[in-house]
Amino acid sequence: EHQRLDALLAYCEAPECRRRMLLSYFGEEAEPCGKCDVCQSPVETQDGTEAGQILLSAVYRTGQSFGSAHVIDVVTGKETEKTGRFGHDKLPTFGAGAARGANEWKGIVRQLVAAGFLWVDIRGFGALTLTEKGVKLLKGQAEFRFRPDMVRKGKGRGSRTRRAKVDMDLA
Repeated sequence: EHQRLDALLAYCEAPECRRRMLLSYFGEEAEPCGKCDVCQSPVETQDGTEAGQILLSAVYRTGQSFGSAHVIDVVTGKETEKTGRFGHDKLPTFGAGAARGANEWKGIVRQLVAAGFLWVDIRGFGALTLTEKGVKLLKGQAEFRFRPDMVRKGKGRGSRTRRAKVDMDLA
């Protein structure tokens, strides 16, 4: 259920045409529709190529067998029983993304999934796997742009996003 929720969040956070994203999920290519909210009001993006490569490298080096929480532990350099047991604390990517907090990495993972660079294998317990597009990014043959307004800052539970607040008062 967490993986499905993350997939929905990835769709909501995506910086590109909603129609195009839905069709690409089913293997179809399309031009931007020009009618969805993202096409009507394009969002600010920033270059995330290096961050994407760090994360994709960690996914690859851990055998494409682990979910986002473990991969984020690897890139942030978090020493856990699991990173030690599998020797992932010895990988070149261990701690390579320590400048960002775990919450920031969660947002980046979701956007990498939404952009088609990563695939979440729900039957494989949520393991992240590289797509063909992800391999190109890892090799420097593609770029990744993400929405910084959808990436949580900080490391703790109390951190807030810069998302617009919705007034839920129905009175």
